[in-house]
Amino acid sequence: MTPNVLNPKSTGTFRRWWIAAITLFLLIPALHAEAVATATLSSSTMAAGDSVQLVVSVEGALKLRRPTQIDAPGLEINFRTSSQQMQSTNGQSSFHSELIFTVEAQTPGSYIVPSIEITGDGKVLKTEPIALTVTPAPASGGQDQMLYAEVTVAKTKAYLGETIPVELKLYIDSRVRSQLEQMPTLEGDGFTKQKMPEPRQEQARRNGKDYVVVVFRTAITPSRAGKLIVGPGEVPIVAQVPQGRQNRSRSGWEELLRETLSDDIFAQSKRMVIKAPAVELDVKPLPAAGRPKDFSGAVGSFKFSATGTPRKVKVGDPITMKLTISGRGNFDRIMAPTIEKADGWHAYPPTSDFKIDNELETSGTKTFEMAIIPETKKSAMPVLRFSYFDPQDEKYVTLSSEASPLDVEEGTIAPPAPSTAAAIPETPRAVVQPADILGLNYDFGTPRSSFEPLYNRRGFLIAQALPATALLIFLASRLRRRDQSAARLSELRREKLLLLAKLKKERSRADFFEDAVRIIQMDASRVMGRPAHTIDAAAATIGRDLPADVADGIQEIFSTRAELLYAGVGHDISRETLQETEREKVVSILSQFEKSHGNS
Repeated sequence: MTPNVLNPKSTGTFRRWWIAAITLFLLIPALHAEAVATATLSSSTMAAGDSVQLVVSVEGALKLRRPTQIDAPGLEINFRTSSQQMQSTNGQSSFHSELIFTVEAQTPGSYIVPSIEITGDGKVLKTEPIALTVTPAPASGGQDQMLYAEVTVAKTKAYLGETIPVELKLYIDSRVRSQLEQMPTLEGDGFTKQKMPEPRQEQARRNGKDYVVVVFRTAITPSRAGKLIVGPGEVPIVAQVPQGRQNRSRSGWEELLRETLSDDIFAQSKRMVIKAPAVELDVKPLPAAGRPKDFSGAVGSFKFSATGTPRKVKVGDPITMKLTISGRGNFDRIMAPTIEKADGWHAYPPTSDFKIDNELETSGTKTFEMAIIPETKKSAMPVLRFSYFDPQDEKYVTLSSEASPLDVEEGTIAPPAPSTAAAIPETPRAVVQPADILGLNYDFGTPRSSFEPLYNRRGFLIAQALPATALLIFLASRLRRRDQSAARLSELRREKLLLLAKLKKERSRADFFEDAVRIIQMDASRVMGRPAHTIDAAAATIGRDLPADVADGIQEIFSTRAELLYAGVGHDISRETLQETEREKVVSILSQFEKSHGNS
């Protein structure tokens, strides 16, 4: 009888089936075990700016799918790495997986790491929430950290309506690479602020460390007296921070590597928001004593001049007065100067223009043009007055223009004398006869040295390239200006929507009229292309086809705002409650003013 011998090919097949059967036998307990997910923190307490590890362990699941984003207010949770292995416990085999995340916080407080959802083998697994306590940064005030920020104001005591420069400084360790994601924000109520220009960079050394300092500048104008909180400020950045600098313990190998290699090898890019603590500003009301009657709210340091043309007119003819106010302060609250003695003069509403001298728009020159008609004989130009409050000297200042000579005649002005040229008889032109017939001129200039076509010559091509290049530069600049203009209009629309929503529920008269004036300025800025804060009542209404009641209403809104801002210490009118009838009237005027721009 011939023995049954297995050939090599059939032996290999049998071996593969045998291994598969053993593997299936070992996996049966794991397949029947219920999958479970748990989460643990490497520490339940950490300092602001530090990080801890969040480890999510999954038992009994082979195929895992983690969340792409974890929302946790005040915390930033990012996925780092994962691992998976099969383990045996009490004779039962199962899959064990670990998903490792980092948890960061910049602000002290009590937080909750939310439940993490993991999909394992098609089933949703959830972990339990975990409490996390974040303690304040070191007592040095943050100056030992690699990144920190601070808000500084030019002065901690100011007057109502005074323009105050503010800086938000971001300190970045010179070994940290970072990139600004967007312009920072500066919170606070009770003041208006200018748009921040592009930041500048400085170098600084603090506590033995070298820092790159990014300085953001703005200017605020208090709209109410009392204690104001400026800030906090928030700067969103992406930074590449060397890892492990804030860890409390490291292995010997890591210490050796850090001493040998550059910090950049251990760096990790991450998004963060650096917060600057708020500062307090003490705002004093303007004194009631010595306040001029023509004071309209200008606070700062200014110069005033006035010129009038023509210097010889008749009664009823207009004189154009050019009034120039230059200096530093809150130009949006500078109204046109007033006539000191208005008897015998009739003044028309002025136009205004503002030229900026600095990026913060707190320094410049505001020019008014006003038509004034003499109603009687005058020998001098009208004297105009401009009053402001000087916060440095803490007193009101009144500036007056000079009474320049003026000749105002009565009656009609004689018509111009007829031209004497018409009385002179025209001399007949003499006819010059040619002495002889001239021959044809065949001299066409210097002979041509080449018959090469003009369009093939280098000079011709260069001459054509120059205007083409200039055209491209012009088009690029136009597109850039258009993008900047669109961004400015979009920003104004967003701010306007927020103010309109605020108007509907505002109870304070002072805050209500402050917001109403801001809306008028934004609507006029959209049409005029001027910075919103430079527009006053005259600029907002002049040259527009407004109904008389709307134009008067705009003037009244600006006047009421000024009255509420500078009412004086004796009677705190800024705390008065707004009446609903007054709210409806102002909102109606704002609506009609906005519609009028469609016809402007």
